[in-house]
Amino acid sequence: MPDNNGALGFTYNGEHSSAYGIVTRSLDLPFVAESKTAILDVPDRDGSYVFTNPSGDVHYKESTIQLECKILARNITSLNQKLAIIADWLARNPQGRLTLESVPDVYWEARLFTGLHFTPLYNGISATFVISFAVFPFSFGMELETQTIQPGGTYSGINKGRPTPLKITATGGSLVKVSLAQSGTQTQETLYNNIYDSITIDADTATAVDNAGNNLIRYLTGEFIIVPNGAYTITNLSTTAVTCSWRERWFYGKIE
Repeated sequence: MPDNNGALGFTYNGEHSSAYGIVTRSLDLPFVAESKTAILDVPDRDGSYVFTNPSGDVHYKESTIQLECKILARNITSLNQKLAIIADWLARNPQGRLTLESVPDVYWEARLFTGLHFTPLYNGISATFVISFAVFPFSFGMELETQTIQPGGTYSGINKGRPTPLKITATGGSLVKVSLAQSGTQTQETLYNNIYDSITIDADTATAVDNAGNNLIRYLTGEFIIVPNGAYTITNLSTTAVTCSWRERWFYGKIE
């Protein structure tokens, strides 16, 4: 439940803050990450030179989510015990999924950013502390989007969020060829041509492996496919059905 500042709890690696008696007093949330833009300040010249990616793509730095927290206890002994349990929870899970009740339709990939320090209050029956998480520049959708496309078939959609890496999985064919087209942009295409049992082509990790984990990247031509912002169409030109999956991502919360 929110306290008098309206802040809500959070879940980290599957455990809710309320299980540890934590009250989240306030939140400091990024809603646009800082871009990785190189800026050169030239002496004896007005302004600065801004260097951008030749492709026009903009990449972003990690952001920080800060949670100001409070716990209550019966006495100083109880307070120390609660702090020890909280420290164990966070220290044994230095990296994982962070979900905020104030933004319930997305999650962040987070890691503990700084050490923890607390301030005891009221003769040791309360304490305040700040938890800082470094997070991936974008939030992720709760649901994994999945579409199975038959040979010669297509799937059309609209991505309202950020460009998103596509994962392609196929089983039982000799040719995997998938393309993605968007009006006004060049078609992206992945081609794999070899006898195989299965293959998973993952644009997020830039890998191509079979079901035993063997590296098949040497058989791959074309490019890893990124689902762009806006309307797009995926076409399956393979000899077998393919399953395409992706997880939507946004600067902050989900755009309906």
